[in-house]
Amino acid sequence: MNDTELNESDRWLLSAQSHLQKKLLQSLRKSTTLYVDGPNKVYLMDNCIEYVGLFSNPKSHYYEKYDDNNLDEDFENWESEWDRRYEKRPNIHEQQHETVLALSVFGKVYRKTAIAWISHLQETNPSLHSAQVLFRTKQATKTLVTPLA
Repeated sequence: MNDTELNESDRWLLSAQSHLQKKLLQSLRKSTTLYVDGPNKVYLMDNCIEYVGLFSNPKSHYYEKYDDNNLDEDFENWESEWDRRYEKRPNIHEQQHETVLALSVFGKVYRKTAIAWISHLQETNPSLHSAQVLFRTKQATKTLVTPLA
């Protein structure tokens, strides 16, 4: 990234990825499409911080427990999850609408900063080299802060 494109105070990056997120990333098929989305806002005390995430499509089989075509209205045939013994459950990163693979905070959300972040992630996640990464970042013009009454 060219040093003249961003002010020095905006040229920093903080990246976070758990071991579980690395395993999720490794388990994805080659050529899987991943998404860099953001910025999203989170408030830390009185400061608005914009973060960007690396996401994949959800593993829908966790959330599609019931097939509408095969609904049995006879409650005597119903089974609880305990009756079926062990069932693989989604972990904290596997949300209903997406799987969170990594998060990052930038000094300023900028497309080239997001690309630099993905390059950084590739150092510890070789499977990222075979993925297709779609950047869906947007640049916010201002933040509207509403004081609490």
